[in-house]
Amino acid sequence: MGLRTFVREKITGRTFAKMLGTGGGNGFDTKPDFGTYSWLACWESKEAADNFFEKNSFFADYKQHSSACLTIYLQPTLVHGVWDGKNPFTVSGIYDPAKPTAVLTRATIKKSKIFKFWKYVPAASASIENYPEKLFSVGVGELPWVQQATVSIWKTGAAMTDFAYKNPHHAVVVKKTRELGWYSEELFARFNIVDVQGSDFFGELNVKAFRKNIL
Repeated sequence: MGLRTFVREKITGRTFAKMLGTGGGNGFDTKPDFGTYSWLACWESKEAADNFFEKNSFFADYKQHSSACLTIYLQPTLVHGVWDGKNPFTVSGIYDPAKPTAVLTRATIKKSKIFKFWKYVPAASASIENYPEKLFSVGVGELPWVQQATVSIWKTGAAMTDFAYKNPHHAVVVKKTRELGWYSEELFARFNIVDVQGSDFFGELNVKAFRKNIL
């Protein structure tokens, strides 16, 4: 997976791309999951994205060799921070806390802070597992232990905010982040969910039910 040139290919309409691995367990483990991978891409238009997913030979090859595949179309509503020194997302949507929301957080952890950071991650990641309004979450990253990201989908934006500020384990991580300065670079992005396509079930997410009852 890591040797393929997806992110380096010149693809019409694509403005940013990353190939990401995932953590083991619930996705936030220090051990990698060698069976699950993620592509993140930004597009000039939905038409450009659709063209890629329908016609690109690399994507078709991976789908053929996958037991499950999930594609999430997102529209940025808020972005703070940078990724590789720039902001890859252009805010184009209006946020409604009553509607489904996706969140991406990404950071490069300072090498001197790696052990302290991972000391607090397990409790915070475990606390999100059974949160009723959370529909999907996974830990992803470019470089194990150092360049980390999370992706989560929530029934509503209000539920996401409630977890972020009221969950005690998550609050500890936020507090420690400010106190200890874990990151050399970080980014937070919030999105409207435009569409979800793929396998009927992808991990904890029931795609059919999500499209029928939530979108």
